[in-house]
Amino acid sequence: MIRNDEEYAEVLRQLQELFAERRREAELRRVSGGSASRDKEGGISISAAADNRERKRDRNIGRGIRKRNTKAEGEMAELAYMYMAGKNGIRSAKPYGDSLPFDQIAITPEIYDLYKVQVRCTAHHKNLIYAVSLMKAGGTTHYQPHEFDYLAALLVPEDAWYIIPFAELPATNEVYLHPRLQPGQAGGRCDKFRSRWDLLRTARRS
Repeated sequence: MIRNDEEYAEVLRQLQELFAERRREAELRRVSGGSASRDKEGGISISAAADNRERKRDRNIGRGIRKRNTKAEGEMAELAYMYMAGKNGIRSAKPYGDSLPFDQIAITPEIYDLYKVQVRCTAHHKNLIYAVSLMKAGGTTHYQPHEFDYLAALLVPEDAWYIIPFAELPATNEVYLHPRLQPGQAGGRCDKFRSRWDLLRTARRS
């Protein structure tokens, strides 16, 4: 459990390293994914066949690294979420197992209403526009409205949290967030939910 701001900053640093490792691994796969050379008779040469075996082995290792890193990213993002939720007066509970479509349960103060929270994080951006996936693990299935109440999205390099109601999420594969908007600049539909921890402190409307 994170106990102070220094430990929280260390978790953000480790998340940055995990995302950097993923980028390096993706670049390595891109560079090593060239076509195999062929001999004069049109068959694959011995050296090319060996290269293919090496690439296949590297891909298998890479898949293992990606799976391990993705799990570690998720675990650290949840730790960071619980710390920030606590700082904002929100208690958290972790459901048993990892087969549910949400990661955390947010408990409102005093009234003790419960919200299902899906926690996501990313460090990847293009021109400071961050894309947060709205797909389930595997990337083939969308979440349904009953599966969680809020998305808690962490943009790691910015230390920016967004607490977005499910009903406000776009019906697309990703939500785009613009953490460096200047006053007067138009953003996306979900940029207004930056740091909206108050939503998790509010009781459900009857």
